[in-house]
Amino acid sequence: MNEAVARRLHSIGFTAPIAIDALPGKWWTLNVDLAALDEAWETGCATQQVDATTEQIESHYVLYYCEVVAGPFNQPDAVEATYLASADCDREWLGNRASALTIPFLVARRLATQGLVEPVVLSALAGKYWVCGMSGGVCSTDELVARIGNYGHRITDGPFNLKEDADYAFDVLWESPE
Repeated sequence: MNEAVARRLHSIGFTAPIAIDALPGKWWTLNVDLAALDEAWETGCATQQVDATTEQIESHYVLYYCEVVAGPFNQPDAVEATYLASADCDREWLGNRASALTIPFLVARRLATQGLVEPVVLSALAGKYWVCGMSGGVCSTDELVARIGNYGHRITDGPFNLKEDADYAFDVLWESPE
């Protein structure tokens, strides 16, 4: 596994060497030998990136060259999800297919008090509202996801359960922008 994944596993309580079967039901991104995907390929000729469960690694990919480059994830769609993380949060273990929006430490602490550990998958906050700076206004989680690809948005406050609470926080931001 790469160093970022090893750091992540260490941060959640695992120390090397790690038995892969200690993490059942998890999803991983792997670089695997093409021979593992198609027997027509010669072993060692090239690699390809795939997503696999712990069980697939144990039963199939362990027989070939296999490097874990991202994970562990709780579900397959988390591999390409958008996450929220403060500036000092380790995000490298997410791999190159996930994205992360930087949040202020205040927002990170607020999420932590709700039991959400960074990086937090954005979809876990469906139905919430966010303040995205003075130029970004207020948006819901769904609107925030839709805006990500079009232009950058900086989250400055949130999450709020009610749009009215987010609107009030936005008004306060305009009154005292420092």
